[in-house]
Amino acid sequence: MTLDRLLKEPDWTEERLALAVGVDQSTVNRLRRRGRKASLGLALRIEEATAGIVRAEEVPMSRAARRDLARLRTRVETQRTDDESGKGAAA
Repeated sequence: MTLDRLLKEPDWTEERLALAVGVDQSTVNRLRRRGRKASLGLALRIEEATAGIVRAEEVPMSRAARRDLARLRTRVETQRTDDESGKGAAA
């Protein structure tokens, strides 16, 4: 779900999201209008604050932040796969 769609929901406001992620309401407004790009950290905080309703991939970010997010997701998935197969277990 995009930020704009989330913020049309009755339970969500720009102010509530801003407080939850530690930024000013105007920052959320600019992200919503795509007038600003989020850092990777901010995009991940938005994902966490919305319990995954808005995924970091749906937040406007720079190409570099998107690349870093893709690398992070790959590392997490690799770690999960290794843990499930026993490769990540201590000997």
